[in-house]
Amino acid sequence: MLKGLILWRLTYLTYTVALFLAFMLIAVQLFRLGNVIFGLPPDMSLPFLFVWFSNYSLFFIPDGVFVASVAVVFWLKEKKLLQVIYSFGIPPRRILFYILVPALIFSFLQIAFSTFLHEEKVSFVRKKLILSYKDRLIENLPPRTFLRTGSVVIYAEKKDKGGIKNLFFKYKDLTVLAKEAIYEGNEVFVFRDGSLLTRESNKFLLTEFKTYRLNLGESIGSIKYREKKATKAVITNVINSLTTVPLATLGFLITLRYINSVVGSYYLMALGVILHQLFMLFVKLSL
Repeated sequence: MLKGLILWRLTYLTYTVALFLAFMLIAVQLFRLGNVIFGLPPDMSLPFLFVWFSNYSLFFIPDGVFVASVAVVFWLKEKKLLQVIYSFGIPPRRILFYILVPALIFSFLQIAFSTFLHEEKVSFVRKKLILSYKDRLIENLPPRTFLRTGSVVIYAEKKDKGGIKNLFFKYKDLTVLAKEAIYEGNEVFVFRDGSLLTRESNKFLLTEFKTYRLNLGESIGSIKYREKKATKAVITNVINSLTTVPLATLGFLITLRYINSVVGSYYLMALGVILHQLFMLFVKLSL
């Protein structure tokens, strides 16, 4: 019964803490990507959210295990259950064993998932999502309204199936006035019958054109999966996974010997998470 109780509480608290930390991090980043995620249909945004949330949830599992081990041991001390356990001849190392079993399982699961679920995978999916959002934004350009996306500013008098009519277009130091434009997708524009204003060496050059093709960025098909970055991300995840058991052990030993108050346990949880994240930051910067 003791084994099952410890396993359940440790597993429950680990997942709760990991999911909470992942949710908090994503909530902060939604200020930057919220328009993209909520501006796309669910069949495009939900897969990205799933990959994004799953990656961070796995990354925070060692922190969850540390917090859970502290919480479980302090709960045993607070409820006077340790004395009862010791009276049955169960030594502290047996309780530590019950904590390390799920910690090892979590560690193995992290290593298994780290080969295909990591930061570079999230970055790869995010780039495609942002490009899809830009395509959708321009394709649904409202008439007589200034639209700004990144460094691009667009204004059109009219838009129909044939293209964009009477267009004002600005990208950095490039300005285009055209009677007609077609958006081919993937940030590729084809302007017709217009003027091109550019700036070179503090001078403005005005050029008229019949057709002008402008490619602002990379297409979805050209977005590359960076193997070197992926390898570093996998190594980072593996190192993070290997910290799970030491963190569980430290949480158990420090709480058992030194923590005697609720406030003290909270301070220990916060300190452990912060130090672990600083260590992982150091690992990322070192690779």
